[in-house]
Amino acid sequence: MKSTELKAEEIRLITNINKKIKQVVNHLYV
Repeated sequence: MKSTELKAEEIRLITNINKKIKQVVNHLYV
């Protein structure tokens, strides 16, 4: 795996986690 591929994968994971957190926060506050 190239370092650029690893970075893209990390960014994707972080983005997915952020989306999940936002969904949970929306459920709590709506």
